[in-house]
Amino acid sequence: MGGKAKYYLGTDYRPNGKPSRGYIDCFTVRTEKGRGTFVLEYRWRITEAGRRHINTYRAAYQTAYPNVQVNVPDPL
Repeated sequence: MGGKAKYYLGTDYRPNGKPSRGYIDCFTVRTEKGRGTFVLEYRWRITEAGRRHINTYRAAYQTAYPNVQVNVPDPL
């Protein structure tokens, strides 16, 4: 995820001193090589707050972005 989106959507960020929305959470995928464990990549997953946001505002997003399919997120 690029730009400033992760600071406004992700958990535990405080852009300009304001708490982020906590809609997504970052986690690491690790691999063991040789003598240690290394971060292979970072991934994002939607939080329960993010699921509630999608369900609450789905119709508004579909109206604003008619060419984008909005799926129901899988349960946690």
